[in-house]
Amino acid sequence: MEVYQISSPEEISIRGLFLAMGTFDGVHLGHKKVIETTIERARKLGVPAGIFTFWPHPLSVLNPPRAPTLLTSLEDKLYYMGALGADLCLVQQFTPEFGHLNYRKFINDYMVEKLDIRGLVVGAKFRFGARGEGDKEKIKEAGKDFGFEPVVLEPLAINGFSVSSTLVRRLIKAGRVAEVPSFLGRPYGIRGRVEKGEGRGSSLGFPTANLDFPSGLTVPLQGVYSVWARVQGKKYPGVLNLGACPTFGKECEGVEVHLLGLNDQIYGEEISVLFHKYLRPVKLFPNPEDLQQQITKDIAETKQILKL
Repeated sequence: MEVYQISSPEEISIRGLFLAMGTFDGVHLGHKKVIETTIERARKLGVPAGIFTFWPHPLSVLNPPRAPTLLTSLEDKLYYMGALGADLCLVQQFTPEFGHLNYRKFINDYMVEKLDIRGLVVGAKFRFGARGEGDKEKIKEAGKDFGFEPVVLEPLAINGFSVSSTLVRRLIKAGRVAEVPSFLGRPYGIRGRVEKGEGRGSSLGFPTANLDFPSGLTVPLQGVYSVWARVQGKKYPGVLNLGACPTFGKECEGVEVHLLGLNDQIYGEEISVLFHKYLRPVKLFPNPEDLQQQITKDIAETKQILKL
């Protein structure tokens, strides 16, 4: 997928697209439906399938106190969208000026004059333009007025729930990570660089990688998790501690993950971690030996969960 980062319509030189539009934070199964519908319609017409998205998140610019934590960095969002098979993606720099652009002027200047779109696919709850006035009905009207096909998809329902980024964030923050793949389409993951820690895990016989949690991303409930991690192209099961370290009287700055079967030093390496199941809350143990026994139990349970 070709990626174009733009700040104004003058930077656009591509025409004749069938386009999906949205913020697409997380690229969950509802977003997947929007993008795959776009690709299907584009292929039938023999035109490129494109995605129009925004960065940073619109609320982080227009109303920072209401801005949500993110499910994906821009890099990951582009990766997951590209994996669905779109031909190109336009990433609009979201500024206060852009956020106050009238929805009809946006459609005329971007969608019609510059992109000459053949169709536009959005989710039914998507809103755009100044004060969010560009809703699904306005898109349908614009399609008639400007001569493109408007496609509005109703929210995808799974297990009685409407799939949304808000729902996925709520599950993650509650520690219900085992339920996340049903809506996200994959386990929730983070990527970060391994930093040198205080060696507490090694002193217990369970060396850990100290991973700085990327700022702005959704942080799961504090506790202990079963995870898979990818390091230097290889996949390792692990037990991850997120939050306080009361036995040592410490507050952890990021996450500590013990990776089974990895004995190499990986300071400075970027690793990705996928959260599979919440095991237990953080506990205060009377001594390091009791903590050591609990970690042994956590590892045994993780092996069962991950079918090792």
